[in-house]
Amino acid sequence: MKAIDADVLQVREVGKPKIGDDQVLIKVAATSVNWADLWKRADFRRKVRSATSSKPNLGLECSGRIIEVGSQVTRLKIGDEVCGIVSGGGYAELVAVCDKLVIPIPMGIPLRDAAALPLSACLIWHCFFKMNRVRQDQIILIHRAAGGVGSLAIQILKYYGCHVYITAGTREKLAFCKGLGAEVCINYRKENFYERVFEETQGKGVDYILDHRGDDFLGKNLYSLAIGGTLILTRSKSECSNIKVDLGLVAAKKISITGGNSLSLSPAEHATLLNDVEKNIWPAIAQQRIRPIIYKSFKFIEAADAHTAMQKSINLGKVLLLPIFHGQKHQSWNNCSFWLEVYRHQSWNNSSFWLGVFFCVIIPLYFVWIIVAILEMDFDPN
Repeated sequence: MKAIDADVLQVREVGKPKIGDDQVLIKVAATSVNWADLWKRADFRRKVRSATSSKPNLGLECSGRIIEVGSQVTRLKIGDEVCGIVSGGGYAELVAVCDKLVIPIPMGIPLRDAAALPLSACLIWHCFFKMNRVRQDQIILIHRAAGGVGSLAIQILKYYGCHVYITAGTREKLAFCKGLGAEVCINYRKENFYERVFEETQGKGVDYILDHRGDDFLGKNLYSLAIGGTLILTRSKSECSNIKVDLGLVAAKKISITGGNSLSLSPAEHATLLNDVEKNIWPAIAQQRIRPIIYKSFKFIEAADAHTAMQKSINLGKVLLLPIFHGQKHQSWNNCSFWLEVYRHQSWNNSSFWLGVFFCVIIPLYFVWIIVAILEMDFDPN
């Protein structure tokens, strides 16, 4: 099969993954580009590809169709359209995933677009509804909100009745976030956002802040929070380790500072989050109250361009990668090529495969034979 080499971001031939008893093999329709992919690759290249550093497996989430299931998998079957979280390896045509880290895609959205959802939705649910208990009418400030996480967070928080403020660095991004439901949009390059926050809240401050950077915004964040407010840091730039924190202000305002990086969670915790997301967010997507925002879908052979778009922060929404090579068109999931792919990856003693053959091939052929036989019968009117 083909996969993207993490070092040079070019397509290479690699071996097909083997699934365990509790895993499924997914034929990838799309995978997304996340900042963690860029960090992994940058960290690897900083080590000058030394003998002690192994290439990272890029791709933390994907969507696609199941073409093989392990012997202990009972809730999923071949042909299911799913999305899920992987520990790495999503930048490939095929990926093996634990069945507990896979859920059906929401109703009403294309299979490819579902790749934009699992990781971001789990992060948002983890930060606001698992670690914290966000309530209706609370005010949440999201920094640099025009990306994949921010664009989804605006919609989810609005769906649950919150007031959403955002910061972004361009007019285009401000208008984009406004269109998603943000009530107050602040250009952090031209305004002191904490002054604007106090103006909009009549001096009260916001209840929660979601910060993806943790750089020189830290001090301003503390001033922007209301009494008892919470600052959620999903990641931090390494060069920000020397920034000073006014602990007196933290104590006086009863501020909580928490880390919200969901990538550090265990597979069991991710499985619980995915179940929560399927139960609480998927219905809103089916009702078209929430939708994944796709900035652009790049082919696998354009992986370097996709990473560049993320590095330059020009994306409005999520960046996707599609397993398309050169002039190849994206494969239709309704044609026979998918089932040929299933056939290629089945073992002869796999009962689910033979059940599929029986119901999808043998029974239809039997009914066709009966119909033909009836049509060919000679009827004597006398």
